Amino acid sequence: MNSTRRKQSEILHATVSYFACLAILMIALENICEAAKVEKNMTTRKIIFLNASKNREGNTATLAKIVLRGLDYKFVNLVDYHINQIDQESKTDQKMEVIDQLEHSNVIVIGTPVYWSDMTGYLKTFIDRLSLDTDKDRLKGADVYLIIQGTEPSDAINGITTVIEHVSKRFKLNYKGLIRNEAEACSVNKQLSK
Repeated sequence: MNSTRRKQSEILHATVSYFACLAILMIALENICEAAKVEKNMTTRKIIFLNASKNREGNTATLAKIVLRGLDYKFVNLVDYHINQIDQESKTDQKMEVIDQLEHSNVIVIGTPVYWSDMTGYLKTFIDRLSLDTDKDRLKGADVYLIIQGTEPSDAINGITTVIEHVSKRFKLNYKGLIRNEAEACSVNKQLSK
């Protein structure tokens, strides 16, 4: 009887060890698959943050960093580019340099502070020029998120959002929504991190 119990105990111990090892392997495999999925997402998506603030590291950029935390993205500051007004001609115009960076993007996050109840002049000038002579399919398919930041941006939100929605329709972009605060930024980050 003693030897039977010992054998049963050994079999039970071996079975428990086997299933413990199997569980560890399954967890490891799940972690590897999840890491590969995240890596694939990060390497196959092109994400751009188009910062329309005069402050490269201001509140608008801070919200964008929350939205894009943990993701691979390029930071494009409109203040760093000379973009002519409509009907101005200049050899120093850099509109196409900005468009080239946006081309083939999967996600474009546009950020603007509110100046005098509207978007910044940097963003307005870029949109004015974009709509004149840019191929409508050049930016096609990208998801667009809009950050509007300011101490009291509520009077400007509808106007700015309407413009970005129209731009999105014209250029066949997918307008995904507005981000006004840290909670909304965290929520969008979770969506983008999937």
